[in-house]
Amino acid sequence: MVSTPPRRRVLGATVAVLALALVGCGGDDHSGPTVREVGSEYRSIQAAVDAAEPGDLVLIGPGVYRESVTVKTPRLVIRGTDRNRVILDGRDELIDGISVTADQVAIENLTVRRFAQNGVIFTGPYNSSKAQAGPVGWRASYVTAANNGLYGLYAFGTGAGIFDHNHASGSPDSGIYVGQCRKCDAVVTANVIEHNAIGYENTNASGVTVAGNVMRGNRVGMVVASADTERLAPQGGDEIVANLVADNDDPDTPESAQGGFGVGIVVAGGNRNRVRGNVITGHPGAGILVTDQEQYQPSDNQVRTNRLSGNAIDLAVASTDGSALTVSGTCFAANTGVTATAPAELEALLPCSGARPETVDGGALTLPKAPKGIEFSKVPLPGSQPQMPGARTRTWRAPARTQPALDLTKVRVPAG
Repeated sequence: MVSTPPRRRVLGATVAVLALALVGCGGDDHSGPTVREVGSEYRSIQAAVDAAEPGDLVLIGPGVYRESVTVKTPRLVIRGTDRNRVILDGRDELIDGISVTADQVAIENLTVRRFAQNGVIFTGPYNSSKAQAGPVGWRASYVTAANNGLYGLYAFGTGAGIFDHNHASGSPDSGIYVGQCRKCDAVVTANVIEHNAIGYENTNASGVTVAGNVMRGNRVGMVVASADTERLAPQGGDEIVANLVADNDDPDTPESAQGGFGVGIVVAGGNRNRVRGNVITGHPGAGILVTDQEQYQPSDNQVRTNRLSGNAIDLAVASTDGSALTVSGTCFAANTGVTATAPAELEALLPCSGARPETVDGGALTLPKAPKGIEFSKVPLPGSQPQMPGARTRTWRAPARTQPALDLTKVRVPAG
């Protein structure tokens, strides 16, 4: 789309000073942060992004924007004025909705749907030789990502960032994905993730906090894994806290190449993860499964204080081929509502205090066969989603390079 000639909007002195304080623009060469309005000043989002300078707000009016957007300018906030009426639509043809390679960029209060691969992606250059060359200080908040052909919201090889208050559905891989970062400092919180092949997925992403999310009606709720398909294996050190993981056995969802069905949380070859205080319910396979992946064995994982109900097997440790599984330091304690485990009496076999074996019989865990799914484009679009507070104002703040620590003592399991 062709833009109208850009018109710089110089804010009044008081507002400009306030905005400068908010976004920390200090040494920029222009007169202060500028609002770039899409719909009145610019005919496309990309035109406004291309005209923007660090510290600016790209404010998008209601409409259906049939475009892909690439963001290479740092410290931008890109915000829709109405989450449900500012829609980027890829028509199942365009590759990515919004692709961000710059630091400290926020995507807020809009919908990305029907892109061939990803709704929103934060990543480094594809030709980078560095394993962790992606953006630092990224954020996606109050974004609806629906019916995209790979991932809804995707962070790959990034530094610190956050996915919060988003809704991700209809993805044939996962609704939200974080991958390939050794010290991720990523936070995934207060999201609703449903009707995907996998709700939340993490491969070789270490140091991620996943807390206070709803993961329901997917094929599998969550997978945290080590694998050689990406660099920086093995995965380790995640906090998986106070999530509602429910009824992840929906056949009317897209199929995943990895298969899997009817399982709540899977730790596959991951290490030093803390899975605690979650509610896991309604799975015909397993509530929480600890297993191996490729040559990676799970070690030093703690599964504690979770509430389980309505699962065929509540807690399970099993190898992918039935052989002995090395589980050095992995333990289970104080989980409630447990009626069945594999092996039997798992908390007594692998307690979190006292002696425990280094290996267990891998056994044969029978999980439900994954039924045939539906095309991702056929998943019903979600209804209206909550607006970001203050979305229509001209107050904004570019993300910081580091994320404030999430106080996990204050995170509660969502009601769903």
